[in-house]
Amino acid sequence: MPLNKVTADSIADGTVIAADIADRAVTGPKLGLTAINANNIVDASITGAKLTSATITGDKIGVGQITSNLFAAGAVSTSNISSGNSNVSVTSANGNVTIGTAGSERMRIDSSGNVGIGTTSPQSTVGVNVDLADTKGIVLQYTGEAKGGMLLNPTSGEVRMGAINTTGTYFLTFYSNNAERMRIDSSGNLLFNSGYGSVATAYGCRVWVNFNGTGTPAIRGSGNVTSITDHSTGEYTVNFTTALPDTNYAVVSLNSTPGGDAGDATQVNTYATSSVRLKLFDRSGNLYDATQIHVVVFR
Repeated sequence: MPLNKVTADSIADGTVIAADIADRAVTGPKLGLTAINANNIVDASITGAKLTSATITGDKIGVGQITSNLFAAGAVSTSNISSGNSNVSVTSANGNVTIGTAGSERMRIDSSGNVGIGTTSPQSTVGVNVDLADTKGIVLQYTGEAKGGMLLNPTSGEVRMGAINTTGTYFLTFYSNNAERMRIDSSGNLLFNSGYGSVATAYGCRVWVNFNGTGTPAIRGSGNVTSITDHSTGEYTVNFTTALPDTNYAVVSLNSTPGGDAGDATQVNTYATSSVRLKLFDRSGNLYDATQIHVVVFR
């Protein structure tokens, strides 16, 4: 039979059913382009057994002509679909596009174009759902191991991001205007560029306090300081809220009394991880109580 002699107009709706077609008798070359459309096929009457694997291809089917209600459940399997270089398009006019495994939905593209993984209601362009007891999210892998990403623990409220590797040396960088501005290295050191000219390690102030040393010491302002101990005239201990890792820190101190003599010297008497003890001397070398005492500790 010459190609295209039997067309959709030559067949009464529903008159040719699966029982009238010998198995694998009609192949792709016997069909004129878009000649058989949805109106010429009885619902679910053409099953997988009637299709020769890979013989009916996309160019033989009019766009949108075969819909889901025209297939018997399970009738078209992977053996009936040929692989190749053609584009695959999955569209939904008004609903969602979903992908599932093991009988459960795993991912969807909703009608707004948002992608949801593990959720049926993505709240933004991409939404990943994490169960309450899990610490999961988006990871970047190399050789099968997660090296970086963003994880969420809903129980603790933790949002973990950056280098999450268990092997190798990885670090986290922050960019603006396509240039590195800040880094957290693999040892946990914070490096940033704030007028340094390059990204360099930032050494933070670990303790600071401004207090009045006359009478009962009174703290005006402080950071990481719980209290001031007054031992005697001109001798104080600054007590830390959080202890330092060692005693290899630097202390900067300024003391004075407005309208009186400025203190010539501050002597660090005792270094401890949880405190530092100071002595204040006036210009004559005598211990004295100052109204303005400023102490800063760097580590």
